[in-house]
Amino acid sequence: MNERLRNAIEALRNLDRSLKPVQLGDAREKALVEGLHGLAAEYGREIEFTMINGANNGDMKFVIKPSRPGQYDGTYGEELAAWLSMVPRRTGITYTDAPVLPQNNWCYINHFAVEHLLTEIVAKQMPGFDSDEPANSLAP
Repeated sequence: MNERLRNAIEALRNLDRSLKPVQLGDAREKALVEGLHGLAAEYGREIEFTMINGANNGDMKFVIKPSRPGQYDGTYGEELAAWLSMVPRRTGITYTDAPVLPQNNWCYINHFAVEHLLTEIVAKQMPGFDSDEPANSLAP
């Protein structure tokens, strides 16, 4: 697991709950964004800028940057697609649990699903993260 991904998961798990709501939300969003970038980087991909879009039901876009010759082909690839398939996401109006196709390159993921993906799934299943403590989630 790369350092960016590990640090983002740790930041999510150790959010300072004494912060004011806006500050806490900003810290959480920063950790979620870093986590998505770290997850993509784990498989040699880069994603475009992302943030929580309040006007879009709290979704975060996950878009692989265009291909770079000799590095990656601009798609998710098998391994990253498998991780994304573990949470609901959408490429249209409704969310789906259908498997993500490796040849795709974009989707929207709700911020609660991103947090679940990073703290509950990646942290517990990806080699290199040794924490068994429960996630400190803001999700209901």
